[in-house]
Amino acid sequence: MGVSAPNDSTLVVKLSKPVPYFKLLLAFPTFFPEQQSMVEKYGSKYRTSSATSAYDGPFKSEGWNGTNNTWKLVKNPNYWDKKNVHLSTINFQVVKSPATGLNLYE
Repeated sequence: MGVSAPNDSTLVVKLSKPVPYFKLLLAFPTFFPEQQSMVEKYGSKYRTSSATSAYDGPFKSEGWNGTNNTWKLVKNPNYWDKKNVHLSTINFQVVKSPATGLNLYE
């Protein structure tokens, strides 16, 4: 596999053999581009907490330290279409026990 960027708006990927679902794979976050300056700034700590992550979507993470069970997504003031984002906060809570999850649901 080879990857090159012949100009600012083109990415060329050469595969060793055809992969019919390759374009579908690129929709997974694993393949999303990263902000080089942030990766270089934080090194191995990059994306291990809310503070060491970069955001370009409608929300940014707040309060996640890498191991805690609660955090939230808040509206990103730098998002290009922020006027059409109507939620201000999304709260997350990790539930480790299926029984607890069922009780919370009920």
